[in-house]
Amino acid sequence: MSKIQKDTLFWGVIFIIILAAAFLLRYFYLKNAGELLTPPDSTGYYERVEEFTTSPLTAFFSEYRTPGYPLFILSVFRLTGIPIAPIWSPAFFRGLEAVVLTQTFIGMGGLILLTYMCLRAGIAKPTSYLYALFTGANILLFTWERSILGESLSTTLVILYSYLFLQLLHKETIGKYVLFTFISIILFLVRPIFIVLPFAVLPILAIYYRNRTTTKNVIFFLLLYLLFPLTYMGANTILHRYTGVNHINDINVLGRILAHDLPINSAKDIPYFYNNVSSFRTNHGDTQMPYIFLNYIDPTIYGNTLRLNQLQKFDGQIILGAPLPFFESVITDVPTMLTHTDFTDITGVQSIRNPTVRSFYQKLFTFYHMIKPVTFLFLPLFLFIFLKLVLTKRNKWLAFLTCLGGITMYQIVVALVFGYAEFDRLIIPIEPLLYLFCFAGVWELVQTLKQCIYRTR
Repeated sequence: MSKIQKDTLFWGVIFIIILAAAFLLRYFYLKNAGELLTPPDSTGYYERVEEFTTSPLTAFFSEYRTPGYPLFILSVFRLTGIPIAPIWSPAFFRGLEAVVLTQTFIGMGGLILLTYMCLRAGIAKPTSYLYALFTGANILLFTWERSILGESLSTTLVILYSYLFLQLLHKETIGKYVLFTFISIILFLVRPIFIVLPFAVLPILAIYYRNRTTTKNVIFFLLLYLLFPLTYMGANTILHRYTGVNHINDINVLGRILAHDLPINSAKDIPYFYNNVSSFRTNHGDTQMPYIFLNYIDPTIYGNTLRLNQLQKFDGQIILGAPLPFFESVITDVPTMLTHTDFTDITGVQSIRNPTVRSFYQKLFTFYHMIKPVTFLFLPLFLFIFLKLVLTKRNKWLAFLTCLGGITMYQIVVALVFGYAEFDRLIIPIEPLLYLFCFAGVWELVQTLKQCIYRTR
């Protein structure tokens, strides 16, 4: 056996061990963590699943949920032969168990793809496999595979998205652009917060290649992609008289308005919400949850498109009327965004009955919580990497890092604007890229400093 073959075999065995460890962590967690995580959003997704069986058109073009994750749930039910049963019935939970198992295997697939992407980007094998172990054991990630929410599926899709960008860096083809556009649409359907992500990522290709052909391709496929969300919003306008993607984002913006006590004087011409918010603040000033507020003023409002359309206008006028306080509220939430783990706390660790197993997962949770402050390096590193890309000619490594940073920056900014709480949940889909970018960015910064010191000697 040659040295190359021995090396390949050695690292192959190492990677199999890492995958086995990652799978066992998930297996024992699923086995011991108790009931599945089914918050109110989970039932909202399942209601769309039920609607697909009776009215597919209105289920697809819904003013409440984009259809990506409900279609995923429906597909799992169909493929496993489990009927679409009433919520909380035994068949309902059997179907959800199949969904969780599917998400676990998809998550493992995402880990494999992440490792291959690192190797393809030129990261050394020991470092790539070490990062695979770091990500595979990240309890803040794999706990979400046990929830009936779109976070776990989105995480794998974001990794695939990054990998396709890397493939475009290696060689441009129309087929790769088409596939990238298709995955962009899937991401939008699963998590509408990614609606303009391609506009933050594809232009990096134009900066890297710096030729007219690439620039034309980027513009063409951005416009091609844009047709889909515009069509979706157009269908919502026709079917529901709602000029947007879904009301959930409008409600979340209301949450930021309530949580930071933003001034609402600019929306006096929408008396229903202006008067009710004023009254609510007087009587329930310590309550920040927008859903509590909506239930307070009208428990049936979720079926009232006219009122929810007014909410969209109410949010917009407040942001435009008080941009500085709104921007300040976003800035003050950045540290919380990067270190928040409160929502993940309830996903099962405390419910593990075996004290030895519970202690192990608690220590794992503590470790990943403690290293969260590393992500504060992200912003200065992103500025450094982007500036270096602009000043450097055709550097594939820097373009790849800029892609990772661009996706991360986009998610952080949009999540801050359209979020008010549960920031750990909002940042989960980009967490593997966030840590990869921070670690690789530090390495790049150190190498650059070394070069500067060497040149000054």
